Amino acid sequence: MDAEPGKKHSKLKLILAGIGVVYLIVGAVWAGQAYWKSRTAAQRPNLGAHPELAGQMLLDNEVQRFDKQLALSADQKKQVHDILDKAGVVNTPPLQAMQGMLEARKKIREILTPEQQEKMGKVENARVNQIADRQVERLKKEVGITSEQEKGIRNIINDANPLKAGSDTSEPMPARLMKARERIRGLLTPEQQEKFDKMQGPGGGLLRRFMSGGGQPREEN
Repeated sequence: MDAEPGKKHSKLKLILAGIGVVYLIVGAVWAGQAYWKSRTAAQRPNLGAHPELAGQMLLDNEVQRFDKQLALSADQKKQVHDILDKAGVVNTPPLQAMQGMLEARKKIREILTPEQQEKMGKVENARVNQIADRQVERLKKEVGITSEQEKGIRNIINDANPLKAGSDTSEPMPARLMKARERIRGLLTPEQQEKFDKMQGPGGGLLRRFMSGGGQPREEN
């Protein structure tokens, strides 16, 4: 009779001990994450006080992105860094940085192997299609375009996007985007044009974000 309560008591102790172990593990993981987070924050430079460091970090991130996409050699990574640095793609106005990046991409392509060039072209065209998808979805939602209009608009966006492999990047970005905007507007009804104009804003906001697909610039990894 006394053995049964003893067994139950032992099982309860084991369960409580197991729960205690789980809490200890969770607590240790949380403490470790908090420690490394605080340590990383303490080691992070004050970018507001040192804008040149922010620019260098952006350059390094761009080189890493190209390396991840194309498996660059050590020499190629140095060349890519120098090309981007000379192109002035950091700490410059958005459109100027955009134009600089386009010119830089042409020079980067020249230092790549045929296999890397092919891979870069696929990455660029995939990015262009994703940008067109996002822009078309916004126009469907906010302007109410038809399926027929969608086809024409998608072609305009793809043609105007300077990221497209083999695209002519000599035309300045503002002129390129304004032409695309007017071509899209020409496919819309008067009611749709009114919605489109509001959507664009005074600076042509929608098409100004070709490089980023409607958000902050960062190409697919």
